[in-house]
Amino acid sequence: MFSHGRRVVDVVHVIRTGPFAQVDTRYVGNVAIEWCSDIDQAAWWTNRLHPFAQDVGSFVPDTFDAYARIFHPVDSEPTLRWSDIALLTGRVVHPEMQFDPITKMADGTGPLSIGPPPEGTLTRAGLQNLARILAEHTSTPQSCWFAIWDGYGQLHGGVSAVTTMFLHEQWSDVVSVTHEQSAPLLDEFTLDGPRVRVPGREYYLAYGALSDVDDFYVQVGRLSPNVWWPTDRSWIVATEIDFTWTYLAGNRAAIDAVLNDPDIEALETRTDHAVTFDGDSVNS
Repeated sequence: MFSHGRRVVDVVHVIRTGPFAQVDTRYVGNVAIEWCSDIDQAAWWTNRLHPFAQDVGSFVPDTFDAYARIFHPVDSEPTLRWSDIALLTGRVVHPEMQFDPITKMADGTGPLSIGPPPEGTLTRAGLQNLARILAEHTSTPQSCWFAIWDGYGQLHGGVSAVTTMFLHEQWSDVVSVTHEQSAPLLDEFTLDGPRVRVPGREYYLAYGALSDVDDFYVQVGRLSPNVWWPTDRSWIVATEIDFTWTYLAGNRAAIDAVLNDPDIEALETRTDHAVTFDGDSVNS
């Protein structure tokens, strides 16, 4: 047996697959989400990233067979995909497209009045769909790692101001302001423990089965992991906190499965593709 943080898990042999053969066989077992301090489990990808915000390779390592960019849908009625919006505005759908440019009419008549997609997180349905697909492309679905940015306020708890307002068509007035104390979503052991560090970001690390990713989403306040991968390192998913999309790196079969799934909007990308707001040279 091996003591993992505050939980003991069984030691089971791991089938070693994927681009990185040196897999730590201690962490295999069907357990619930457990926050842990073994940040060395992330070193295989943190040491292989490009400089921060340079390109796709700044968020997923450039050592995989293929890559996909998953576009977060707009939460509207009905739900809108990026390709739906581009069709309305006459813009071009391509792997480096940015949301703001595709909301502007190609004839210059002005942008659509539409809210942005979720930033820094997959939707719950999107997370569930992606996990369902990726479970078929790892030999260790019962052994996965989930990293979450340490800057989310709800993880730490604290005092928040709640403003009640009276709204009128032409004016508004503040009725009251109250303060609410919220408990941290993570325990003191985790909050004070070591974090996974990459340029510009630090993450808390958790361990569990891939099927636990929905529990993770709920536990951290309705957020998907910012980075997650299985112990066999057959793929890795990254959602940067400022992005309205997600990157997936994996083998050809995993990428094709995501690209061909009707419930996910995704395009194949490369690690040298642009990631900044001005990176959409086609629709600018």
